[in-house]
Amino acid sequence: MAFNSFNRPGTNSTSLAVFLSSTFSNDWNYFEALNLRSNDVLEATHEQILSNPSDVADGVIKVEMKFGMLFFNLFDSLIVKYRDDNSIQLMFYTEIHKVGPIQSLYNQLKTNLGGGFVMDHKFSSFNDEEKIKSLATGIYKSENDELIHVWNTGRFGFTLNYRIEPLRQLLFIVKMSPEKAIDLTPRNNGTILNILTHEIDNILDQQEIKAEPRLENKEVKFIDYTFQLDPPELDIFEEVRIRIFDKSRTIDENIQTHITYYSKFEVDTSRTIILCDKIASIYGKDNYGDSELQPHELDFLDDSDFWTGRSWLFNYVHGIQDLKDNTQSTLYGVTLTADPKADGLSLHILAYNKMKDYQTLMAPKN
Repeated sequence: MAFNSFNRPGTNSTSLAVFLSSTFSNDWNYFEALNLRSNDVLEATHEQILSNPSDVADGVIKVEMKFGMLFFNLFDSLIVKYRDDNSIQLMFYTEIHKVGPIQSLYNQLKTNLGGGFVMDHKFSSFNDEEKIKSLATGIYKSENDELIHVWNTGRFGFTLNYRIEPLRQLLFIVKMSPEKAIDLTPRNNGTILNILTHEIDNILDQQEIKAEPRLENKEVKFIDYTFQLDPPELDIFEEVRIRIFDKSRTIDENIQTHITYYSKFEVDTSRTIILCDKIASIYGKDNYGDSELQPHELDFLDDSDFWTGRSWLFNYVHGIQDLKDNTQSTLYGVTLTADPKADGLSLHILAYNKMKDYQTLMAPKN
């Protein structure tokens, strides 16, 4: 199926560029974006939704379908899924054997959305023409030959996927997530120090695994001290890296200090869920209005993929810092994330020295 510039019966008139630009609208509606009417789509029955266990588990509450219409001169099928978190997911798909239309679509997406990113530890890239050619002819060596590229812009996520199962299916996913209300009220449940078991001051008295100074203009900017933790902190983290922006090996309110707990072993999803819940019980929802892990995040952890995790950045009244407010300054920050190419699952505390001082002077001790 090749691209062409002619609008024929059964072809949707909205171009890809116009559709993508519509996602910047505050009141985006996919019917309007694609020049469709509500009676143009077929709604799945409740029984049909229940027949798909994965959709039910993912919170799908409504499904709309449109077949027999060509979208962007390429996709002949559209499925729209509504979830109970108020997100909407459009899935355009078709079976295709030709390389040219795939490359053309990919180039249009890059032109309109930017570079995006490839999960190259697990999938192949649309930049590799030979991979596209091989898959188009039905030839692949492993699941890693499947092609995936991802973009994120504000509330919208875009995924282009040339699939192995079903073979040669080209899938373009557009997901709109609702705006989340950010809780800026001060947090009054103490700090993460309430659940940590190893005292950083005591750790600094031990023999480090390594000490790595970073120089700037021939002067020490900071020193990274790495220590083994026995038992592991929070039953997860076997090592800790203490970064002190001074030559002295001490924790002081006025000496910038960052702490990173990490585990190089395979991520234990169940323990990560428990840890995330523990931190959320202290701090509530994070910078982006998130707390409990969502099903797709569990998949990331199970598959040892990169996980953006949870981040809390606090101002001096111990509320989530509003980065648009120039009058606010950062007190400290806590981030839980997973990166298989770096520290694996890690817990990072920005400005630990300030957090410790706040905990000592101001925070309730639970």
